[in-house]
Amino acid sequence: MLGKIYPGIGAVQHTRIKTAVKGAYEKAASVGKAAPTINDVFESYKEDGKAPDTPYTVMDDLVDGEYFVSSCDDVIPFSELLDGVVVLDLAEVGQDDKTKNMLVVIFLNLFYEYMLRIEKKPFVGEDPQLRFIDTMLLVDEADNIMKYEFDVLKKILLQGREFGVGVLLASQYLSHFKTSHENYLEPLLSWFVHKVPSVTVKELEGIGLTSVNSDTVDTIKSLNQHECLLKTLGVDGKVIRATPFFELMKEQED
Repeated sequence: MLGKIYPGIGAVQHTRIKTAVKGAYEKAASVGKAAPTINDVFESYKEDGKAPDTPYTVMDDLVDGEYFVSSCDDVIPFSELLDGVVVLDLAEVGQDDKTKNMLVVIFLNLFYEYMLRIEKKPFVGEDPQLRFIDTMLLVDEADNIMKYEFDVLKKILLQGREFGVGVLLASQYLSHFKTSHENYLEPLLSWFVHKVPSVTVKELEGIGLTSVNSDTVDTIKSLNQHECLLKTLGVDGKVIRATPFFELMKEQED
């Protein structure tokens, strides 16, 4: 994870991190702890007395930011965290995009491990035969993560259906879904294309739409608020309007 987000991390830094993690586990075991915290790993990393480097700075920022608990006693299982709707709000991190991305990919790795332990359920219905949905994962401003080409994101996209996990990736432009070595368009089968001024026929064909032309492009460019072009099972491009939250509330009041 560090190597993809922060340039300049080589074999020496990898070895130092590995040694620090092993040392932190040994110290934790010696005092009866199940596992060390990020604070313990950072303390272990500093013990070799070498000059601060990129991993040192990253861990220092994570510890100073107090994004994780400092006591092992306060740690809860990831399955307990995912109880109901959970929002990982990174607004207070400020403009430090690298730390934000680091926190998101740590969360994704924990989510992937959680996903592999979900009990597989039988299909629902016969025609069409659909998969049971256990969890939906939404990544907003997903271009910030996709550009780093993290293996864990691709694994969740490819394996999620098997475990009843759906993934929603939200970004401003279709071009964000293709990077130098990854094409995130392929595993995504349903699309909600809102007003995108720069969309092209080629991009729309890339998400699986078959009967598209310049008229389709013009339609997308002229969509109103809450409207989008839907592409999903049995729907090869249809303009729909979503019901915004304030209208739902008004209907309940009426």
